[in-house]
Amino acid sequence: MKNKKSIALLTLSTLVAWLVVSISSADFSESNFKFDRTEMKQDFRKGHNWNMKGLSDDEKTNLETMTDEEKKEFFEAKKAERNLEKEAKKIERESHENVIDKLLAWEELTAEEEAIRADIIEKRAERKIQKEANEAKREEMKIIMEKVHSDEELTDEEQAKLDEMKSNFKGKKKWYKKWWNRWWMMNDEW
Repeated sequence: MKNKKSIALLTLSTLVAWLVVSISSADFSESNFKFDRTEMKQDFRKGHNWNMKGLSDDEKTNLETMTDEEKKEFFEAKKAERNLEKEAKKIERESHENVIDKLLAWEELTAEEEAIRADIIEKRAERKIQKEANEAKREEMKIIMEKVHSDEELTDEEQAKLDEMKSNFKGKKKWYKKWWNRWWMMNDEW
C-alpha cells in the first residue's frame, strides 16, 4: 500500500514539475497574439488585392496603374456602392416579409403589394429550378467522383466536367477532398 502511494506521489510531483517548466518557458507576450498585416499590405501594393471579388476585368487592369491614394478612393466608392446594394436588399426583404404577413393574416393587398407578391412567386420558382439543376449536377459529380476514387477510367466528357468543376473552385482549399470526405462519412455501407 505504501508503494502505491509513493508511486502516485512521485507521478504527481513529476507532472507538476513538468507543468511549471512548460508554463515558465512559454512566451505569453502581447507580440505573439497580434495579427501581422505587413504581408497583406505588401500584396496590396503588388496589385494582389484579396478583395477583388466583384470587380470587372477592366477595373482590375485599371487598379494596376492606380496610385495608393486612387486605390483608396476607388475601394471606398466600391464599399459605398455595396452598402447601398445591401440596404436595397434589406428594404426588399422587409417588403416581402410585410406582404407575407398580410397574406397570413388574410388581409387584402394593394396593387403594389400584388406586384411584390408576383415577384416573390417568380423568385421562388427560379430558386426551385436552380436547386433542381444543382441537385442534378451534384448527382453527376457524385458518379464521377466515385469513378475517380475507385480508379476507373473516365470518359472524355466526364473528364471535361471534372476539369470544369476544378476550375470553378480554383483557389479554394481542396474542395474535392472535402466533398469526398463528407460523402464518404455519410455512406458507411462497408
